[in-house]
Amino acid sequence: MKLKAKKPREVIFIHYFVRDLKEGRVYTFFALDDYADFIYDYTVTNDLSEPSLLAVIVKLMESEKFQLHSHSFKLVVGFGKEITHQMQQIVEPHNGTILFSQKAAQKRLYPMYKEFLQRSGGA
Repeated sequence: MKLKAKKPREVIFIHYFVRDLKEGRVYTFFALDDYADFIYDYTVTNDLSEPSLLAVIVKLMESEKFQLHSHSFKLVVGFGKEITHQMQQIVEPHNGTILFSQKAAQKRLYPMYKEFLQRSGGA
């Protein structure tokens, strides 16, 4: 899947990365604007349950920064293929379309994740 945004909030990639901490495993989700390399949000959860995954999408849609633009967008998700329909129901009222591509989401977000780890001292 090859997508390249021509304006802000046209293509958003969202995926998670796993970290094992002494307190347990955590999943950190990042939503990245492809055009501006801007992180809209990041969310940390303790599990990958359906309610947790859907809550990540809802939180992104409710983000003030995300709502600055009202044009249509594609949300490329790298998780939850089995709940794509439910995610589509969440983004549709915001003019969004869900595209599932774990490979594209990981590839686009991994460099930013490495930088995040370096800045937070977790690398």
